[in-house]
Amino acid sequence: MSREAEAKGVSGWVMLVVELALVGLLVLLIRSLAMQEPTASKIAAVVVLGVLAALVPGGFMVVEPNGSKVLLLFGSYQGTAKKSGFQWVSSFNTKRALSLRVRTLNGEQLKVNDLAGDPVEIAAIVV
Repeated sequence: MSREAEAKGVSGWVMLVVELALVGLLVLLIRSLAMQEPTASKIAAVVVLGVLAALVPGGFMVVEPNGSKVLLLFGSYQGTAKKSGFQWVSSFNTKRALSLRVRTLNGEQLKVNDLAGDPVEIAAIVV
Protein backbone atom coordinates (compact mmCIF):
# COMPACT_ATOMS: atom_id res chain seq x y z
CA MET A 1 0.00 0.00 0.00
CA SER A 2 1.39 3.40 -0.96
CA ARG A 3 0.65 6.75 0.60
CA GLU A 4 0.08 10.01 -1.21
CA ALA A 5 3.28 11.97 -1.71
CA GLU A 6 3.52 15.54 -2.92
CA ALA A 7 5.55 15.91 -6.10
CA LYS A 8 7.62 19.05 -6.37
CA GLY A 9 8.07 20.49 -9.83
CA VAL A 10 10.38 23.19 -11.12
CA SER A 11 8.90 26.38 -12.51
CA GLY A 12 7.98 25.81 -16.12
CA TRP A 13 9.09 29.31 -17.06
CA VAL A 14 12.64 28.69 -15.83
CA MET A 15 12.82 25.45 -17.79
CA LEU A 16 11.42 27.19 -20.86
CA VAL A 17 14.35 29.63 -20.71
CA VAL A 18 16.73 26.66 -20.27
CA GLU A 19 15.16 24.95 -23.31
CA LEU A 20 15.53 28.09 -25.43
CA ALA A 21 19.17 28.40 -24.33
CA LEU A 22 19.80 24.75 -25.24
CA VAL A 23 18.27 25.21 -28.68
CA GLY A 24 20.23 28.43 -29.26
CA LEU A 25 23.50 26.77 -28.25
CA LEU A 26 22.68 23.80 -30.46
CA VAL A 27 22.09 26.09 -33.45
CA LEU A 28 25.40 27.88 -32.81
CA LEU A 29 27.29 24.59 -32.60
CA ILE A 30 25.71 23.30 -35.81
CA ARG A 31 26.61 26.54 -37.60
CA SER A 32 30.22 26.28 -36.37
CA LEU A 33 30.34 22.68 -37.63
CA ALA A 34 29.18 23.82 -41.06
CA MET A 35 31.80 26.60 -41.25
CA GLN A 36 34.80 24.76 -39.78
CA GLU A 37 36.31 21.32 -39.80
CA PRO A 38 34.09 19.02 -37.67
CA THR A 39 35.87 17.44 -34.72
CA ALA A 40 34.75 14.49 -32.63
CA SER A 41 34.23 16.67 -29.55
CA LYS A 42 31.99 19.13 -31.43
CA ILE A 43 29.94 16.29 -32.90
CA ALA A 44 29.57 14.72 -29.44
CA ALA A 45 28.50 18.09 -28.00
CA VAL A 46 25.87 18.48 -30.73
CA VAL A 47 24.52 14.99 -30.07
CA VAL A 48 24.35 15.53 -26.28
CA LEU A 49 22.71 18.97 -26.64
CA GLY A 50 20.29 17.58 -29.21
CA VAL A 51 19.20 14.78 -26.87
CA LEU A 52 18.79 17.22 -23.96
CA ALA A 53 16.86 19.69 -26.11
CA ALA A 54 14.58 16.87 -27.24
CA LEU A 55 13.91 15.55 -23.71
CA VAL A 56 13.14 18.83 -21.91
CA PRO A 57 9.78 19.63 -23.62
CA GLY A 58 8.30 16.30 -22.49
CA GLY A 59 8.38 17.45 -18.87
CA PHE A 60 6.18 20.53 -19.21
CA MET A 61 2.73 20.32 -17.62
CA VAL A 62 -0.06 22.67 -16.61
CA VAL A 63 -1.93 21.94 -13.38
CA GLU A 64 -5.36 23.56 -13.42
CA PRO A 65 -7.00 25.08 -10.32
CA ASN A 66 -8.96 22.41 -8.39
CA GLY A 67 -6.97 19.77 -10.20
CA SER A 68 -3.78 17.79 -9.87
CA LYS A 69 -1.46 15.55 -11.87
CA VAL A 70 -0.48 12.06 -10.77
CA LEU A 71 3.11 11.29 -11.75
CA LEU A 72 4.12 7.75 -12.67
CA LEU A 73 7.65 6.66 -13.53
CA PHE A 74 7.46 3.49 -15.62
CA GLY A 75 4.21 2.56 -13.82
CA SER A 76 5.52 3.31 -10.32
CA TYR A 77 3.80 6.08 -8.32
CA GLN A 78 6.12 9.06 -7.81
CA GLY A 79 3.77 11.66 -6.33
CA THR A 80 0.92 14.06 -6.96
CA ALA A 81 1.46 17.63 -8.16
CA LYS A 82 -1.28 19.80 -6.62
CA LYS A 83 0.19 23.29 -6.98
CA SER A 84 -1.60 24.96 -9.88
CA GLY A 85 0.35 26.58 -12.66
CA PHE A 86 2.97 25.90 -15.33
CA GLN A 87 5.52 23.38 -14.05
CA TRP A 88 8.23 21.03 -15.25
CA VAL A 89 8.96 17.54 -13.97
CA SER A 90 11.13 14.75 -15.36
CA SER A 91 10.36 13.94 -18.99
CA PHE A 92 10.19 10.25 -18.18
CA ASN A 93 7.19 10.69 -15.87
CA THR A 94 3.74 9.91 -17.18
CA LYS A 95 1.33 12.65 -16.12
CA ARG A 96 -2.35 11.84 -15.55
CA ALA A 97 -4.95 14.46 -14.69
CA LEU A 98 -7.01 14.08 -11.53
CA SER A 99 -9.85 16.41 -10.52
CA LEU A 100 -10.02 17.70 -6.94
CA ARG A 101 -13.36 19.42 -7.45
CA VAL A 102 -15.99 18.78 -4.81
CA ARG A 103 -19.02 17.10 -6.31
CA THR A 104 -22.42 16.91 -4.66
CA LEU A 105 -25.27 14.56 -5.35
CA ASN A 106 -28.73 15.61 -4.22
CA GLY A 107 -31.17 12.78 -3.59
CA GLU A 108 -34.93 13.13 -3.97
CA GLN A 109 -37.21 13.56 -0.99
CA LEU A 110 -38.96 10.38 0.00
CA LYS A 111 -42.06 10.07 2.11
CA VAL A 112 -41.96 7.11 4.49
CA ASN A 113 -43.84 6.16 7.60
CA ASP A 114 -42.18 5.48 10.94
CA LEU A 115 -43.19 2.65 13.30
CA ALA A 116 -46.06 4.70 14.70
CA GLY A 117 -47.41 5.34 11.17
CA ASP A 118 -46.53 9.02 11.13
CA PRO A 119 -45.31 10.33 7.73
CA VAL A 120 -41.65 11.38 7.59
CA GLU A 121 -39.87 13.03 4.69
CA ILE A 122 -36.20 12.05 4.20
CA ALA A 123 -33.54 13.16 1.70
CA ALA A 124 -29.79 12.80 1.32
CA ILE A 125 -27.05 15.08 0.04
CA VAL A 126 -23.77 13.29 -0.61
CA VAL A 127 -20.55 15.30 -0.98
